[in-house]
Amino acid sequence: MDIDLALRAIRNPARRRILHWLKCPKQHFPPPPLEHSETTGVRMVHIHAKSGLSQSTVSHYLNLLEQAGLIVRERHGSFVFFRRHESNIALFIRALVVGLGPETPPTSDQEGTERPPENGGAESET
Repeated sequence: MDIDLALRAIRNPARRRILHWLKCPKQHFPPPPLEHSETTGVRMVHIHAKSGLSQSTVSHYLNLLEQAGLIVRERHGSFVFFRRHESNIALFIRALVVGLGPETPPTSDQEGTERPPENGGAESET
């Protein structure tokens, strides 16, 4: 996963709202048509209606989220559904936590540096 691409995708508040809505689609959108009741995704028309943004903007935002690997597009007949890519989102969050989180102090085995000799480096002549 490209963290920079994902960060760019979530930089915009509207795109973050879309991700939030897709987390619990039953709370935010009408159910899919009966012939597509097995899908867990949401049609773009519903995302567009909820967002209040133009259709071209919503389409662009969904493409950015998809390219970042944060959502998945699924075609069912003539309908296109979008859903969150939960495993990629988990990887993204983990990468942020590991990459930006606190470092644990290295043990002497992990330091990779040699300790100076006990006698300050002087060779004994005895």
